[in-house]
Amino acid sequence: MSDIREKLAECHQVKTITHDFTVLLDVLKDSDIDIDELAGQVSRNTAISARLLAVANSAWVSPRVPITSVQQACVLLGQTLVRSIGIALIVSAPFDPFRCRFFNSKKYWISAFLTADACHDLAINAFDLKKNDADSSLTIGLLHHIGLLALSDLEPEKTSEALQKALSQGLTVNDALIGQLGVGYSEAGHILLQSWRIPDMLSEAIERNALYAKKYSVDQVSILESARKVSKTLMLINESMFSKAQIPRLSDVEMLSFSKLEDSFDKTIELSEKLV
Repeated sequence: MSDIREKLAECHQVKTITHDFTVLLDVLKDSDIDIDELAGQVSRNTAISARLLAVANSAWVSPRVPITSVQQACVLLGQTLVRSIGIALIVSAPFDPFRCRFFNSKKYWISAFLTADACHDLAINAFDLKKNDADSSLTIGLLHHIGLLALSDLEPEKTSEALQKALSQGLTVNDALIGQLGVGYSEAGHILLQSWRIPDMLSEAIERNALYAKKYSVDQVSILESARKVSKTLMLINESMFSKAQIPRLSDVEMLSFSKLEDSFDKTIELSEKLV
């Protein structure tokens, strides 16, 4: 195992999180937890509570009345989204990605939520998955490039060089990272989530390698690949910094998902600003 892979595998020991975060992470891993119990546990953590309230009151959610309690936020957002956001925030908490000069926090969260939305939509409408599996797709989308956060902190200079190359040479960020570090954000995320004992189904799909994914997560790998194409296309078009060769070719079902995300793109931008 290379040095960077060893660093990622040992993150749960070196990049420690507070006891209350550890307790909450164990709660969030439980997919069968009751919504009232979930709200009660989340409300004990002021940092996560504040972020969830910000999300619940954002234009992305557009509540009819102001949401003033964690209980209201959990009911409005739903168990899946609360658990997904909570896990993403806790796992990313020990890292300082701003050590990397070219890390863009706003762009990171926009990509995370676009991909999560696309994953959930495609899981239901293209793959006809059951609710629980579609909910897992949303979580996978939200966590899909969490490895980038870790690499930006653990190897800031090389990650910065990779992000520069991705922009100047038209490479994917994942491929540019592999070129600089020998590991992309997909594999980094897989190792990181395994070190935090996040369920295998999520970490395997995030690695995005159908050859090595176990049978139960092969659909999730395909969903994530399609969702990444959709979110990448939308971000490229809105950044107005692309060549036609960079824009992925979308299938009919991917185009339908693209249209839905495009309609709510401004709201997704606002939501990302709540988490920066």
